[in-house]
Amino acid sequence: GIIAMKIGDIDTAETLLNDCLSISRQIGDLNGQAKSLANLSNIAKSKGNLDLADELQQASLAIQREIGVNIDEDNNTDSF
Repeated sequence: GIIAMKIGDIDTAETLLNDCLSISRQIGDLNGQAKSLANLSNIAKSKGNLDLADELQQASLAIQREIGVNIDEDNNTDSF
């Protein structure tokens, strides 16, 4: 999904990241869930859907807090 995002194929990136999110949820991978949600937030933002972007980002931040990731909420990226 990240590669597709970087080359501008947003629809493919969104599909792949949703697949990643689903798999991460199935196997209980909280870090994978948080990263997928953060990246999906970036896609929503790029599509102009700011409400969804905020919702996804907040979900990612909640998981990051749960797993003990040090969060800079003013400059949160997918690099955790």
